[in-house]
Amino acid sequence: MISETERNTIYVYKYFWNEQKKLQSAWYKWTFPETDKILSVEFVESDLFLIVRRSDGVFIESMSVNPGYKDEGFEFGLHLDRKVTEARCTVTYDAVANVTTITPPYVLEAGLLASANPYEIIARNGDPLKKPGQIIPYTLNGGSFKVAGQLSKFYVGRSFVMRYRFSTFVIKEEAIGGGEMTVGEGRIQLRKANLTYDNTGYFRVVVTPFRRDPYSYVFSGRVIGSAKNVIGQVAVDGGRFGFPIMSKNDMVTIDIVNDTFLPCAFLSAEWEALYVIRSKRL
Repeated sequence: MISETERNTIYVYKYFWNEQKKLQSAWYKWTFPETDKILSVEFVESDLFLIVRRSDGVFIESMSVNPGYKDEGFEFGLHLDRKVTEARCTVTYDAVANVTTITPPYVLEAGLLASANPYEIIARNGDPLKKPGQIIPYTLNGGSFKVAGQLSKFYVGRSFVMRYRFSTFVIKEEAIGGGEMTVGEGRIQLRKANLTYDNTGYFRVVVTPFRRDPYSYVFSGRVIGSAKNVIGQVAVDGGRFGFPIMSKNDMVTIDIVNDTFLPCAFLSAEWEALYVIRSKRL
């Protein structure tokens, strides 16, 4: 669903059914750069097609929302917008200067160039000098990227940030008429939480107590002792990740952030707290 007022935003409703019962549902949004104007969106099976107006023209773009989607040479889909391979770019190599110049098939957006890493170049299978998944440093030169050395096989695209913010952790109990109700009395002092993740290469949890500095806890995808943690390869694994909170439940914000091309998927979250209530409920 697109908005009449926020033309660079798409609102998405996601749900999960088990037999005849809806177990999970949530609204979330994709926010594109302010220079993008979403004219139309339409699903065709598991592909989402977008018509986007930018400063250099109107584009028809597509993205797969299939959870099992994989890019060639990887066990997952690279999380990049406007993603293309070297086949759609103009690539020249200067052997004297030992520099590769890459010009993508679209204009690099000026509004993004001031950010730290507006675009990413990722090496892929078939390049004799680079390892698949290696992030390639570059410098911008007009509408092109300049890379030190020779680069022949790669993906290039626009980076973006995934952010999930937990709602306030509360204690619930069964309501008399059915369903659940929130327990309003007492103090909930959060101690720690655990995330269960799968097929994940990176994320960080940012815990921000009220009027205090944030604390970041990073998962890099590499688990000591795991057979999937191979040196020189992209590590994607599953398991549990714990982090401290040490704050009152309504005096802290907890975000999960992923600003890399690597995937992340979360199955559940558990939290531990001290609960103190001064009154007795009847």
